[in-house]
Amino acid sequence: MISVVVPWDDAKTWDVAIQELPELGIHHLTLRLGASDVPEDVSTLKAQLSRYGLRIISCDISSGSPLDVKVLEAMKEKIQMACELGASIAICESGFANNDKEFDRIIDHLHELADCADTFNLKLALDTQPGLTQNWRAMAHTIQSLSHDRVKLNFDPGNLVFLNEQVQVDTSLARVCQHVAHVYLRDCCSFGTRCYGALGTGGAVDFSCVREILQSTGYTGPYSIVFDDSPSERMELVQRRDRLQRSLKVLEWCGFLDTNSSDL
Repeated sequence: MISVVVPWDDAKTWDVAIQELPELGIHHLTLRLGASDVPEDVSTLKAQLSRYGLRIISCDISSGSPLDVKVLEAMKEKIQMACELGASIAICESGFANNDKEFDRIIDHLHELADCADTFNLKLALDTQPGLTQNWRAMAHTIQSLSHDRVKLNFDPGNLVFLNEQVQVDTSLARVCQHVAHVYLRDCCSFGTRCYGALGTGGAVDFSCVREILQSTGYTGPYSIVFDDSPSERMELVQRRDRLQRSLKVLEWCGFLDTNSSDL
């Protein structure tokens, strides 16, 4: 299914951001809770979703490195909130380890977080971020080290290109596709260069190839559209709508909407 990543700011801002999505054919959301304040009244948020016929399928609970105990506890609370909102997947970063001791501590903390996800019947999808899940080798090593049924991957081809020089998205995905439970559809221009346009404008990600590899494994999880915002300017609603419309056309051309037409 196709969803859109929407950050939580406040009730009013969030309402404006989501109300036009059904008109574009979007009925699923990935709610990014982040490190800022989270919504206190889940019932009010669920009422907003119901009003527009939207459903949260996943939550990005990333709040910093899980090496930090305070971050770990904050993410546990967000897992519970994700469950209350009806999400089935919690996405988080895996952190960066400077030595073996830090690596072992992060693994212990992620295992604890996965146990928490298990309590609420959620999958824990490790995001493509610097450190323990920066490239396919790191992803595979981290998954093997955790050895937890609830731990999966959130594969982000745009971040993969941004973080790794001379990386091949297709080869990387093929190596870890069996562990993927969630996908961020993000574009990128090149190593170290973000894309601030619609999907397909960066040129470094072959979205058709991403779909074909995952489809060959029987993948039926979410594909969540995510955009990078330029640090120099805040995007207006009309610009965001235009970017989303153009991205949906690219995804249709790549075959995503044919495969997910019943879930879009």
